[in-house]
Amino acid sequence: MIESVRTPRGPRQRVVINLGQLDIPKENWKELANRIEDLLRGYESSTVPISVEIEALARHHTKQILRKQRSEKKETHVLENEQDFRNVDINAVSSSDGKSVGPEHAGLEAMKALGFFDLFRQLGFTDDESNLATLQIVGRLVHPGSERELRRYAKEQSALDELLGCNFSSSVGHNMLYHNSDLLFKHKETIERFLRMRSREIFSLGETIILYDLTNTYFSGGATEYKKAKRGRSKQKRSDRPLVTLGLVLDERGFIKCSRIFDGNVGEPLTLVDMINDIHSQVSRETPPLLVTKPTIVMDAGIASEDNLALIKENGFSYIVVSRSKPEQIGNGSFEQIKEGIKIKEMRIGNETYLHCISDGKMKKEQALVNKARDAMKEEIEYLSEGLNIKRRLKSYPKVLERIGRLRQHYSRVSKGFAIDVKEQKGKAVTITWSFDPSKLGKPYDGSYFIRTDRMDLSKNEIWSLYIMLTSVE
Repeated sequence: MIESVRTPRGPRQRVVINLGQLDIPKENWKELANRIEDLLRGYESSTVPISVEIEALARHHTKQILRKQRSEKKETHVLENEQDFRNVDINAVSSSDGKSVGPEHAGLEAMKALGFFDLFRQLGFTDDESNLATLQIVGRLVHPGSERELRRYAKEQSALDELLGCNFSSSVGHNMLYHNSDLLFKHKETIERFLRMRSREIFSLGETIILYDLTNTYFSGGATEYKKAKRGRSKQKRSDRPLVTLGLVLDERGFIKCSRIFDGNVGEPLTLVDMINDIHSQVSRETPPLLVTKPTIVMDAGIASEDNLALIKENGFSYIVVSRSKPEQIGNGSFEQIKEGIKIKEMRIGNETYLHCISDGKMKKEQALVNKARDAMKEEIEYLSEGLNIKRRLKSYPKVLERIGRLRQHYSRVSKGFAIDVKEQKGKAVTITWSFDPSKLGKPYDGSYFIRTDRMDLSKNEIWSLYIMLTSVE
């Protein structure tokens, strides 16, 4: 790639960079050169349509050119009293190759305050291993993702390497990240125990309530070689992917004490109890001792079945869960606002405490989903109705009923609110009338949910705070 420059001897051509062998057609070379020129001038967005391949090549070679220019740049000395005029546009600003540094700086300072780097030295990490571990910790704090995405983030988006005094652009590969993940996992228990002690010291943690929480995450790939990857109910709505279950031990302020990884099929009652007992066995071995009160299991509604709760109680644990259904008897007591947009009412039923919670934010979200589904189903019914008077559109009475049945199945959230009447003549549908009554939806969609626990010693504020804290941790 060459450019024309003026010299005392007239215009001359100068090599900007050697692009090597290009795998794009020759007729696209000019397009590539124009895009590189735009990027060098600071135009991040192309003014004309351009293919993804050419855009990627242009950005790659632009970075090479900028690096070459920086390395070849020589200091120029202006002679004393010599005037040196430059034109500056005070109404414009441009930048290139910008990277994030603020969140990375905060994460790095937190690691320093916790003493991570002293720990890495005690564990025998080399400087490169320590830097990669920092990338894996801070990188996933700032930009959660896979090792592949972490590598892209380190090379193109983050200035963490500049804060560490290294260069991730040339040194970070997929295999290095995988190897370093294995290294961190090898020292998992030591790291967790170290963090537990440091956080207790820094934040004066009392550890008066110990909670066990089970959550899960999914693999984006097949994970065929990993025995713990199993199909199950995904909290991230990805039940189509293999899952693993993460068991966490936390205190009442949400600080994690230790963790375990289990099979993904946590929904089975015996499997659930085995996992909890496994976590409890690990906690019982902690030094200094961690158990000051009876551990409390926290679960979401998906696995909080009556069978699971019965087994949990049989094994000597307590629980805080979101109830799968509202209690049969709801008291007439008044609600108390404990936070802006949050109201709760406490009910004692047998040996359990229920909290009836109403969230304004949850109500708005639910109503938005209902309105969206209602409008979509309404459009489908109107389209079906209009088609009765249009050639080559669906008119067969059985087919129309079948189509309405599928609509009810697809929009199950609002189906009960629709009353649909189809008139038939000679095997054909002639009219479709409908109405919508929100009172028949079967649920109020008012932002209500119920928290259930056998911890009768906790106040309603403590129960709600513990549950919300855990949802934030997850």
